[in-house]
Amino acid sequence: MRKLFTWNIVMDEQIFIADNGVQVKYKHKSNKYDFNHIIFVFSGFNNMLPGKYDFIQALDNCPCDVIWINDDFEGMYSYYLCINMDFKVESAVIELMNYYLKDKKLSWNNVTVTGFSKGGSAALYYGLKLNISNIVVTVPQIYIGDYIANHWEVPAKHMMGLDYSKTKIHYLNNLIPNLLKNDNNLKRNIYLLTSESD
Repeated sequence: MRKLFTWNIVMDEQIFIADNGVQVKYKHKSNKYDFNHIIFVFSGFNNMLPGKYDFIQALDNCPCDVIWINDDFEGMYSYYLCINMDFKVESAVIELMNYYLKDKKLSWNNVTVTGFSKGGSAALYYGLKLNISNIVVTVPQIYIGDYIANHWEVPAKHMMGLDYSKTKIHYLNNLIPNLLKNDNNLKRNIYLLTSESD
């Protein structure tokens, strides 16, 4: 059963309904040639409200499939991970990605994940977790818990709960470092763009 439907014809935004009921908003540009690759794009912050898609114009002429995933889950940012420490968002995002890989008869070797800032954190997280071959990220936050607790109060409460503790901050802080410590894929391409101030 196809679990996709068009949400906004003008913007070509669609919604994927995961098995756990989570709705994933996204945009999809089909490949222009017989090109066996998919790019998944994760977005950064857009002031206080979600809804932004990064790199739309930059990747519009890309020859392969491009899927821009919106970090709008129950009306707020989630780093594509969790709501109140329930990682149902992560499960839904992975299900969407698997759906397109199966549909295109591709493997994780035929995937690139990319993103800027918060989107870079998500791209790095999913790239490492799913053993994706190509990861391109710009200024990602590695210690997610500290970053949202110090800079984004509303997303912090959305992700960790209203009365979140240091334990929850610590848990989110360790997600990416733990994946990096355990990563032994020497054939993976990871491109990190950053600066001293980051």
